[in-house]
Amino acid sequence: MLESLISRAIQKKMCSEYLTPLKACTSISQAFPLYLKNPTWALSEDFLPLNVIRKVKTEAKQHGIYVDYNFENELINEKQVYILHSCKGKIRVKLNLEKKIIPIFYLAHGCDVEIEIEGDIKVPIYRYD
Repeated sequence: MLESLISRAIQKKMCSEYLTPLKACTSISQAFPLYLKNPTWALSEDFLPLNVIRKVKTEAKQHGIYVDYNFENELINEKQVYILHSCKGKIRVKLNLEKKIIPIFYLAHGCDVEIEIEGDIKVPIYRYD
């Protein structure tokens, strides 16, 4: 599966800054940090493909990548970047003072998520459908 991702990355003209470390990955989960570093390019180019992420959903969730997840008013603020694919439900967001994080959200593939922002912060939210 990794070889097909590398071929896809070359086809999508992934820059060498990301392609070189991708070639060094030995598993899909090792590619998640690269995916999170440049979500704008990744989502606009459909890379990593949703069908690939679905195969490793549990590992993806540990990195802040949620697929087909039904949120039930969870507080989400442990990571800098969250990518949600085909998710539903409600989440709460607030500043993580300990980690000094205001999360950034990328919603894709028909997400229907209500986001409640707690406190006086601006939370960046981007949609890719």
